[in-house]
Amino acid sequence: GRIVTDNFKNSELQSTIVVVFNPKIGKDFSLDFKVGNDFNQRTTKRQANSGTDLIVPGIFNLSNTVQKSFLADTRSNRRIVGFFGDATLGYKNFAFINVSGRNDRTSTLPFKNASYFYPGVSGSLVWTDAFKLKSNWLDYGKIRVGWAKVGNDAPPNAGEDVFTLSNVNFLGLPYGSLSQLPVTGLTVDPDLTPEFTKELETGLDLSLFKRRINLDFTYYRKITTDLIYQVGVPSSTGYQAFNTNIGEISNKGVEIGLTVRPVVTKNFAWEVRGAFTKNKNMVEKLVDGLERTALGGGFAGGVSTWLEPGKPFGFLRGQVADRAPDGQLLIDPTTGWIIEALEQDDIGDPNPEYKLGVTNSLSYKGVSVSVVEVTFNLKLPVF
Repeated sequence: GRIVTDNFKNSELQSTIVVVFNPKIGKDFSLDFKVGNDFNQRTTKRQANSGTDLIVPGIFNLSNTVQKSFLADTRSNRRIVGFFGDATLGYKNFAFINVSGRNDRTSTLPFKNASYFYPGVSGSLVWTDAFKLKSNWLDYGKIRVGWAKVGNDAPPNAGEDVFTLSNVNFLGLPYGSLSQLPVTGLTVDPDLTPEFTKELETGLDLSLFKRRINLDFTYYRKITTDLIYQVGVPSSTGYQAFNTNIGEISNKGVEIGLTVRPVVTKNFAWEVRGAFTKNKNMVEKLVDGLERTALGGGFAGGVSTWLEPGKPFGFLRGQVADRAPDGQLLIDPTTGWIIEALEQDDIGDPNPEYKLGVTNSLSYKGVSVSVVEVTFNLKLPVF
C-alpha cells in the first residue's frame, strides 16, 4: 500500500487606509479627493510526503511504511505596497473629470525595477441634464471617455533567480541549486520590468421610454507592453526556461448591453437582457530573435497554442496534411491515407468572433425567476 500526506496553506493579509477630502469650492462645483495606502501580502506553503509498503496492515501512518520520500516542499511570498491618489471634479452634477495615480512597490521584481507608477484620466457628461433634453421618451443620456495605464508585476519566485536546497550535501551542509526550482530550470532576466496595459475607452449610456429601454455601449482598445512570460531555452544553457519581457499584445472591441421591459404592471414585470461582446486580439510584436513561443499546455493530437506576431493570442498549431504546389492533397498510394506534412502549421483561431447572451426574467410580487438564458459564440468576418 501507499500513503500520501499533502499539506497546503494559503494566507493573505490586506490593509487599506484612505483619507477623503470634500472641500467646498463653490455653488456649482464639487471636489472629491482621496489619498491612501494599500498593503497586500500573500503566502503559500506546501509540504507533501509519501510512504510505500505498510509494515503493519491497517495502520495508515508514514512511520508505518518501509520507504519514505519527499514529494514537495515549496513556499512563496508576495508583498506589494501601493500609494494612490484620486481626484474628481464635478460641475452641476452633470459633468465630471477624474484624475488618478498609483505607485506600487513589489517584492517579485528585481529591486531596481520594483517600483512603478501608473496614472489614469476620465471624463463624463450627462448631456440630457446639461442641455435640458429630457422628454417623454428620453430619460437619461451620458457619454464617457477614459484613458488608463495599469501595471502588473511577476508571479512569486519568477522575478529573480531563486536558490533551493538540494538533498546533496558537502560536509553536512546542503548545496544551493537553481536546477531544483519548483519551476524546473527557470532563470530570470536581471532587467525584468513590470508589464503595462494602456486602455482607451469610450461609451454611451441611454435610458428611454420611462426606463423601458436601457442601452450601454462601450468601445475599448488595450495595448499590453513588456509582457512577462517564460520562453524555452536550449538545455545547453543549463536551464529550461527564461522569464523575461517578451513583447506586445493588443485588444480592441465593443461591449453592448440592452435591457428591454416589454411588460410592467403593479404586480408583474417581464425583462429581457441582452449582452453582446466582440473582441479582436493580436500579438503585435515579440522581442528580437523570438519568432514565436508556445503557451503552456496542449491538446490531443499534438495541437498546441502559440504566440506569434501578426496572429491572434493563443492561435493553434498542429499536424496538417501535405499538399502539392497547386493545393491538392497528397495521398499515400500504398495505404490510401493522407500524407502528413513534415512540419506543423496553423490550424485555427480558438477565439470566438463574438459572444451573445440573452436572459429573460419574470417578476411577480417581488419574486423573480430567470426562465431562459442562451449564449452564442459564433464566427463573423473580422473587422
